[in-house]
Amino acid sequence: MKKLIMLLFFIALVTGLYAQNTFFASKAGAELTYAEKNAKGKVTNYSKLTIKSVQGSGRNMTILYDAEALDKNKKPLKNSKAVPLTIVIKDNVMTLDMMEMFIGALLYGSE
Repeated sequence: MKKLIMLLFFIALVTGLYAQNTFFASKAGAELTYAEKNAKGKVTNYSKLTIKSVQGSGRNMTILYDAEALDKNKKPLKNSKAVPLTIVIKDNVMTLDMMEMFIGALLYGSE
């Protein structure tokens, strides 16, 4: 019985530690590439997010990204540049300013 209680305690402890991890990439230098597909399931283009920096950790952090549009061959689109984005997590609430995305697309251009 004592072994069973110790095993359950250990499992609860390990589970609690892993529950603290963020559910998305949060390490500087990480690159995330997403395929965008049409209704038939064929890849039409890609988007790439590169994490530039991470400030803070856990329940309170700020993550700076560069977002870039790529063609179906994973090459940057003509006349487009990476758009800077910021995600703020404060007290476990994540916010992303959508105006940042729209203004960035207007300023940096895309096809």
